[in-house]
Parts: sequence; C-alpha cells; structure tokens
Amino acid sequence: LRVLRHGRAILGIPIILATIFVGVSLFLPRNYTASGAFAPQSAANSLARFSGVAAQLGLSLPTQQANESADFYADLLRSRHILSQLVRSQYRIGDGGDAESGTLIELYRVRGGDSARREERAVRQLRGALNVTVTSKTGVVNFQVTSLDPFLSEAIANRAIEILNQFNLERRQSQAGAERRFIEGRLADAQAELRVTENRLQTWLQENRDYRDSPRLSFEYQRLQNALVLREGVVTMLAQAYEQASIDEVRDTPVLTVVDEPTIPSRPDSRRLAAKGVLCLLLGGACALLFVAIGDAMATSSSERPEVAAEIRRLGKDLFSFRKRPQD
Repeated sequence: LRVLRHGRAILGIPIILATIFVGVSLFLPRNYTASGAFAPQSAANSLARFSGVAAQLGLSLPTQQANESADFYADLLRSRHILSQLVRSQYRIGDGGDAESGTLIELYRVRGGDSARREERAVRQLRGALNVTVTSKTGVVNFQVTSLDPFLSEAIANRAIEILNQFNLERRQSQAGAERRFIEGRLADAQAELRVTENRLQTWLQENRDYRDSPRLSFEYQRLQNALVLREGVVTMLAQAYEQASIDEVRDTPVLTVVDEPTIPSRPDSRRLAAKGVLCLLLGGACALLFVAIGDAMATSSSERPEVAAEIRRLGKDLFSFRKRPQD
C-alpha cells in the first residue's frame, strides 16, 4: 500500500525516460542496409571428369568434387582477409557536388594511431556492420551491409561480391595450374610407357610372324595387345585432362552465381521506436518500483529502530567529514 502512495513517481519516471530515449533517437542519423545473396558453384578436378573412361579401362580416379560449401563462403566473407580488402577499396558516395570518395578508413572518419591501427578499427567497424547468414536447404549465402549512407552500403555489398569472385577465381586457377603440372609429368611417363609397350609388341611380332597357328603364341599376342590398348587409353585420358586443366588455368568466368544483386536501399532502416519505447517504460517502471520499495523499507526501519537510523546518519557524517578533511 505504501508503494501505491508514490504513484506519480512510478508512472512519471518511466514516461520521462521513454520520452527522453525516443526524443534522442529521433535526432540520431538513420542507417541504410543493402542486401545481397549468392550461391557458390562446385567444380570437379580435371581427372575426375574422365572417371567414366577410366572405369572402362579398369582404373580408379578420384571423383569427389571440390568442397565449396556455403558455410565456407560465409566464413570467408567475415574473414579479415576479405574485410581488409573491403576497407582498402575506394568508394564514391553521394551525387554531384556532394559526392565524396575514399577508403572506408576515410569515410568512417577513423582518426588517431598509425595506419595499421586505423585499418584495424575500420575492419572492426565493418565487421559489426556486416551480417551474414546461410540458407542450408539451398546453399545460398545472404548478407547485409549497414552504413549511414545508402550509396556506401550498396557499394560495399557489390565490392564484397567482386572480391569473393576474384579470390575464388585465383584459387581455382592456382589449383588448375598445379593439376596441369602434375598431369603433364604423368602424361610424359605414360607416353614413355606406351612407346615401350609398342616396341615390345613390334619386336614380338617380328619374331613370331605365324603366331595364329599356335594357341600359346595367340594367347601371348592377345596379352601384349591388351597391354597396348590399356596404355593408349591412359595416354588419351591424360591428354584430355591436360587440355582441360590448361583451359581451367586461364578461365576467367565468374564462379559465384549472384542470386540477389545488391541495390541502393530506397528507405532507411526502421528505428523501432515503439518497441524500444515500451521497453523503456517497462524497465523504468521496474526501477521506479524498486527505488520506492527500498525507500519505504528504509523509512520503516528508521521509525521502528531509531538507533539504526542514527548509526547510519553518523556513518554518513563521518564519511563526509573524511572526504572534506584536507590532506597533508
């Protein structure tokens, strides 16, 4: 019942807090969010493309495709390697005479410290403005970039896709180059083995011209012929794989499928003032009730046990006099 006597404080404090919070929020700059989505493309290695031919020849080749999951690209987009490139990139925002250009270090107004520390602070700020999610069913990576300028949000989002494409392209070209060099060496060995097999069969035929009349010689001929066919198949397969790896090494086509291309946001993000105002009312009301309850409890204790109140006042005076005492 005593708490109800302080109804004005209980109602007034949360209303004042909510009014101040909403009023301040109205004068804060608005945020703009640009969103995009992409899906990675899986790629098989050069030898795996010819696994069917190899199976017919009785050979076993790796058929597993390169593991390029959406989670990998989500982590890559949040990595320092990509964020640092985004921070160092040049952006142009605004239009006409109000246009402004520079890196994110300059556009974020990062000051103080050396260049490495300024870049680190810009990377942290960009990481906080970047939200990345993955749709597991479809393998699509969704991301959002938030800033105080709609043109900057769109520019960062599109630049992120460009950097990811370039990173993936260079990685695939490097992998294709390593495969080409490996296949090139294996192809040279296979061609040498083929020549040895051909020479062996040629020598055998020169020594056994009438092998068809002998079952034993016919069987031996068939065995040598099968070995020759096998070597020829291996050389053909490796030659095709070599050509494919050579093509992949210089391929410059994009390897990310852009599902949702980032565009300039047409409106600022919602402030959610209603939800935040209700939250301020609830928290302010709870704090007001707590303070009133504590005050009433102290008042009750003082009236029922005056010696306790006197001791509290004495301690307060001693503390005040101690703070006022001049130091030697």
